[in-house]
Amino acid sequence: MTYAGLSEARKDFVREAIEASELELAEHAIAPQGSTLWMRHTASVRLDECDADAIVISDHLGHASIETTMRYVKTQEQRWRAQIQDAIL
Repeated sequence: MTYAGLSEARKDFVREAIEASELELAEHAIAPQGSTLWMRHTASVRLDECDADAIVISDHLGHASIETTMRYVKTQEQRWRAQIQDAIL
C-alpha cells in the first residue's frame, strides 16, 4: 500500500468512526484533524490510564527506548513518584 493509499484509508476510517460515534457537534469538527501520531499518542495515554506497564506500552508502540515512551506516560510517572514519596515517608 502506498502512503497516499494508507492516508485515504485512515481518513475513511476516521470519517466512519465519527459518523458512528456519539460525539458532540464541536468534537465532530475536531476529530478529522487527528493524525496517526495523534492516534498512537491517544492509545499510549489510554494504556497508561489503565495502569499498563511502561514496558508493555513501549513494546506496543515499537519504541527502541523506554525514554521515548516516558514522554507519553505521565500518569505512570506520577504514580512512580507517589510510590517513592510514600516509601520515603
